[in-house]
Amino acid sequence: KESDFKNVFVKEMSFAVSDWLLNDPEFIQNENIYFVFLIRDPLYSAISFYKRVNENIPLLNDLLGYESLYNIFERVKAQSKHGAFIIHSDELCNDPAKIIEKLCLHTNIPFIPESLSWPNLDSSFDFFQEWHENKIGPHIHHWHGAAINSTKFSDSKFSDSNYEIVFNNEIPNPEHREYYLKCYLL
Repeated sequence: KESDFKNVFVKEMSFAVSDWLLNDPEFIQNENIYFVFLIRDPLYSAISFYKRVNENIPLLNDLLGYESLYNIFERVKAQSKHGAFIIHSDELCNDPAKIIEKLCLHTNIPFIPESLSWPNLDSSFDFFQEWHENKIGPHIHHWHGAAINSTKFSDSKFSDSNYEIVFNNEIPNPEHREYYLKCYLL
């Protein structure tokens, strides 16, 4: 019966779901599915990925995923029963109650202000069991360290995005900087 169902949230990067999602119109049109796009300033994303992918330059454009994100967004906007709900990360971090309340209204989920804070995850946290995360060992902390150590949404001055951003300072290798700048300007 319907009361036995729970809400399921799936977070994924656009490059990882683009192929199957764009080829599954029934999924996109399912009235029980809501699409939420969490976006971030491309400049911050480029610098963050540079630091995370160990300068693996050929992967950058795919990992940033802006082309696939745009294609998914256009399809969802055109075909989803509920449209596309967009959250800008800076707005979420600066006023989480307002943004989450709007999201709850959009998805018909009760807004619970207490859910805007949570306990810090300690070393006993089972990432696979709780998050269904396939990364293992140090990769978890490499990619999700800020989330693991957080207890609430914080303002947009968290470590990966608070830069006096200048590509020359953040990406010292001129060849890497040129490639990242091309991806950023696409």
